[in-house]
Amino acid sequence: MQNGMEEDNLFKDLQLNNFANGANPFRKGSRPMF
Repeated sequence: MQNGMEEDNLFKDLQLNNFANGANPFRKGSRPMF
């Protein structure tokens, strides 16, 4: 249950990690989102 919410949290964690790492190139659009 609540897989959607868990996946959303994981995605948010990935975004935060990418922002902390400085917009990694493996991300599409490699720009930090504000």
